[in-house]
Order: sequence, then structure tokens, then C-alpha cells
Amino acid sequence: MKKILGMLAVIGLTASTATSVVACKPDKPDKPEGVVETIPLPKNPTTKEELVTLINTDAQTINTKINELFVKIKPLLDEHKDVSEAIYFVEEFKDSEDIQDAIIGQYTIMAINAKTALFLAKYTPTDQVKFFNENKENLQKIEFDLTFTEIDHEDGLKSEYIEKFVNRIAGDPDLMKSITDKTKERLKKNIEWIRDDKFQKVD
Repeated sequence: MKKILGMLAVIGLTASTATSVVACKPDKPDKPEGVVETIPLPKNPTTKEELVTLINTDAQTINTKINELFVKIKPLLDEHKDVSEAIYFVEEFKDSEDIQDAIIGQYTIMAINAKTALFLAKYTPTDQVKFFNENKENLQKIEFDLTFTEIDHEDGLKSEYIEKFVNRIAGDPDLMKSITDKTKERLKKNIEWIRDDKFQKVD
């Protein structure tokens, strides 16, 4: 999978950072109604047990799909090595469903990391580390500890860190030149999914 740190490079960029790219082509028509999304939003977890399932099952399935997609889109990306973060800024990529799915997959993994951080922020730093260690292998596969380095800080994860992160990724779709309107709407749904906090703290 393309490293989360690599894709996070797009966060906070301004439109002026994008290199000149090829002319825009019109969006492809939406898929017919009833077609299942390649990477659907997972169930919004309400309990610790559901979050563990999200991390250990749903996230790993998405991770596998992203790996497969990056194998398929590598030739496309290689054609635009001169464009920084080409996956986000080459307008002709609007014509590639695989590119759209790869971006959706990346941002869904970020959403899962943010959802996990929201849950952990309800607990003490000691309990946060305990949960992380219990699920460390699969959390590291989605690079949770690289996305939210505060998990290693003495004060632990706090809600303000997470909201700042969510606000930053919420603005990303407006900077991307490679995504269709449909993909942009899906990424907005990711943000809504993160912010819809259904967790009940269990003492």
C-alpha cells in the first residue's frame, strides 16, 4: 500500500502547489443505481467490540484492495512522474475508476484511523496505549501510529488533535484536480462518518 505519510503530503497544500497538468476531461457518468461501491463506508461502530472488528477486518480488507489498485494504476502514475503527488493533480485521472477507488480507499483508511482516535480520546493515556498494544499489528498496517503520533505522547490523544486532522482532510477534495464530483461527494461522506460519533464510553 502507498504509505499513509505519502498521501498525507497532500494535506495542507494550496492550489498553487499543483504542477501544470493535462487538460480536463468531463466526468464519466455515475455508475448505475444498485451497483455496489468497490470500497463502501464500513458500519459506524458504537462499541469497542465493533471498533476492533472495524480495525481487524474491515480496514484490512480495504488495505488489501488498495494494494491491488496500486498495482493496477502504477503504469498510469509512472507516466506522470514529473507531477508532484500525481494521483491527486492529474486531471485526466478522472477517467480512471481505479484511480478514483484508490483515492477513496486511502481516505477511508484515514477515516478509520480518525474514528479509532475519537474512541481512544475518551480514555486515559494509559488505556489508550493498552488498546493500541492489543491491536498493534493491524493498527500499524494502516499506519495509525504514524497518522496520530500523539498515541506515544505522555498526554495521549486529545479530541482537539483529531478535529484538527479532520478539518484538514475535509478540505483536501477542493484542492484535488484528479477526482470526479462523485468521488468528491464520497469523500465528504467520509468526513460525516467520522464526525458522527456513536461511541458510548464504557468504564
